[in-house]
Amino acid sequence: MLSVIGLDVGGANTKAAVVEGDDGLQIVSEPFEVWREPSAMAGVIADVVGRLDRGGAPVAMTTTAELVDAFASKREGVLHVLAAAEEAL
Repeated sequence: MLSVIGLDVGGANTKAAVVEGDDGLQIVSEPFEVWREPSAMAGVIADVVGRLDRGGAPVAMTTTAELVDAFASKREGVLHVLAAAEEAL
C-alpha cells in the first residue's frame, strides 16, 4: 500500500502525518514561528517529514504560513513556502 505524507506548514507550527494500513497513524509536530526566521522553513520541513521515516513517499501539503507578516504579500508568502518545500523534499 502506498503511503502519502500529509504536511501542514502553518504560521506557528509545522505538522506531518502518515497513515499506513494496520500500523495506524504517526504524527510529528514542530513549533516554528515563521515570522521569526522565514529562512529556516526548509530545514523545519525536512526535519518534520524526515522524522516520519518514509523516505521517498509522496507529500500532500497545505499551508497558512504565507499569511504571516514576514511576507509583503500572500503571493510572496506562497512562493516562499513552495520554494522551501521544494528544497526540503
